[in-house]
Amino acid sequence: MLFKACEGRVLKFFEQTNVGVNRHASFQERARSVAEEKCKGFDDQRNYSLFYLTRVQSEFETNYASMTQADRERLELWDMLPEIASLDANARHLAEVMYSSRCWDQLRYAQDLPFDEAVELIASTVISLVESGSAHASARAAADKQILL
Repeated sequence: MLFKACEGRVLKFFEQTNVGVNRHASFQERARSVAEEKCKGFDDQRNYSLFYLTRVQSEFETNYASMTQADRERLELWDMLPEIASLDANARHLAEVMYSSRCWDQLRYAQDLPFDEAVELIASTVISLVESGSAHASARAAADKQILL
C-alpha cells in the first residue's frame, strides 16, 4: 500500500507538464526559470523517486519508468524552451541532460553543490549551448551562402 501511494505520487509528478514559465521572457530568463522550477520539484520528489525506483519489481520496470520520465521531460522542455529543439543533435541531447532529474541529483547530492549554484550551472550551460549553437548556425549559413556565390 505504501509503495502504491509512493508510485502514484512519483508518476503524477512526472506527468505534470509545463512548470510556470513566462513565455514572453527572454531565453536566458526562461532557461533560469525552468531550471529553478524543475530543480525545486526534483528536490521535493527525491525521496519518493528513490523509494519508488528501489521497490520496482524488475529491471524492465526501472528502465520503463526512466524512459517514460525522460520522454516527458524532453517534450516539456521543448515546449518551454523551443530553442533547444532547434539545436544540433549533440547540443540538444546535452541540454536535455542538463535539465534532467539525474543531472540534478548528480550536482546536488553527488557533488554537493548548493541549490543556487546547481541551478545556475544548469541554466548557464544551456544558455551557452544555445548561444553557441545559434552562432554556429549563422556562420554555417554564411559559409553556405558564400559557396553558392
